[in-house]
Amino acid sequence: MSHSAERRKLLRGAGVVTAAGGFALAGAAAPAAAQDEESASLILGTWHARLERGDGGSEHALFTFHADHRVYAVSTGGARTGSIGNWRRSGDGSFRFGIRHFHFGEDGQPVGFVIGTQTLRLETPERLTGTGTGRLVDLDDRQLFSGPVTFSARRFTLDRP
Repeated sequence: MSHSAERRKLLRGAGVVTAAGGFALAGAAAPAAAQDEESASLILGTWHARLERGDGGSEHALFTFHADHRVYAVSTGGARTGSIGNWRRSGDGSFRFGIRHFHFGEDGQPVGFVIGTQTLRLETPERLTGTGTGRLVDLDDRQLFSGPVTFSARRFTLDRP
């Protein structure tokens, strides 16, 4: 049984146990909560993304979305450190995330942050797409640059690492 099928089975079972406990109101809410949790779990895992900037540049990145709503990313772009941030479910099959990583000057010293925010859509269980904004700010969060970024990713699996 796959991880996601096993998770769905456990979530459905949790709703049945709650309803069987005689709590009619809680029993009615439990299946909806289980569906919300199941839907949110679809983004979990590691994704290989292609990011295309409005200036015509692009890069590849790896994003890992965790159950505790953290997201970590590394990219082929200018980041010398990984990106960290958080995510949340924003609708049926939709998610929003924000990440941040240091931006370094030519002398190797940090001069600011790159901040990315994206709204993502789960097209299929293996495909994630979205649009958002990339911003460059100085160390005092004063904006230096802002531009559009598109996101297209496929999930890593055991069969396709």
